[in-house]
This record gives sequence, C-alpha cells and structure tokens, in this order.
Amino acid sequence: MTVVRLRIPSQPMSNRQDNWISLARKKQEELGDDLEELQNKLDNSQLPTHAYNVASKELQRLQRMSALSPEAGIIRSYVELFTELPWGKASPETLDVVKARQ
Repeated sequence: MTVVRLRIPSQPMSNRQDNWISLARKKQEELGDDLEELQNKLDNSQLPTHAYNVASKELQRLQRMSALSPEAGIIRSYVELFTELPWGKASPETLDVVKARQ
C-alpha cells in the first residue's frame, strides 16, 4: 500500500493572494512616483524633438505597464538614458579625419 502525503501550505491561499496584491500595489505606487520624477527630468532636458517623442512614447507605455513586469525595468532604463545623455552639449575638440588616419 502506498501512502500519499500532502503538503499543506503554511498560509491559506487567500492570505498569499492578499500579500501578492499588496506587493503589486506597493510596487505600482513606487513606479508612479518614479515615473513622475522621470517625466520631470524628460521635460527639463534639452532633447531634440524626435528624441523627446520617442522617450515620451516609451514613458507612456511604461505608465500602462505593471510594475512587476520584467520589461518595465528595461523601458525605465531606456528612458533614463535619454535624460542622462548630454543633448545640446558639444566638446570643444575638433576632429580631423585626415589626421586620425595618420
């Protein structure tokens, strides 16, 4: 005769679901704060129009996405990169292609 042993979860299913929902809400609130800050950075940056449009589109996509989505971190990093690049700033160096070949 075979004895079957069942493992009973330490928490009832409803408690685990409540914990998961609570975690998701907390993450969504944190994401909302981060997105607001990211939008301010984007608005205050000197991005060219086409770059601003791309970054804004991705930020809107991020706002509609769940905070627990793996893609959310990638999109956030992508938009942050737009805000951190030195748009409108040039170095005083002159580049000479002929001199570089030598």
